[in-house]
Amino acid sequence: MAEVFTPQALGQAFSGQVLMLPNGLRWWTSAARRMKRGSFEMIDWLTKPLAYEFMQRGLAASTLVGVLCAVVGCYVVLRGMAFLGDALAHAILPGVALAYLFNGNLLIGALAAAIVVALLIGFLSRQGTIKEDTAIGILFARRCRWACC
Repeated sequence: MAEVFTPQALGQAFSGQVLMLPNGLRWWTSAARRMKRGSFEMIDWLTKPLAYEFMQRGLAASTLVGVLCAVVGCYVVLRGMAFLGDALAHAILPGVALAYLFNGNLLIGALAAAIVVALLIGFLSRQGTIKEDTAIGILFARRCRWACC
């Protein structure tokens, strides 16, 4: 392992080689960087994090979520319910607020509010007088008003 300030290390720096620092790290000289452009160092740099198990699990989870969201997203858009995610996210706010006021579980309050809104959307759209996206908009505005009051 070459020291950084030895004459050999300076000779390596000017010849475009890699210097090994005393703490075991590599120091690429500018000439060495120019020489590496055609090599596979970039691929190694990109694939090195995948050697860790948590990165492999994260990549698998993100791939699964990406595929499922693409399928579910197409279904939701084709049904005309693209506003549903935003409406449910805002509609759970009164449930969370009530659960907090009564020292309850916030997740249970949010879940109860989401189920109520989903059932109301289904009930209003099944009547046949309004479409699902209109029912979502009506309940979105109403539940946001309940949360603010």
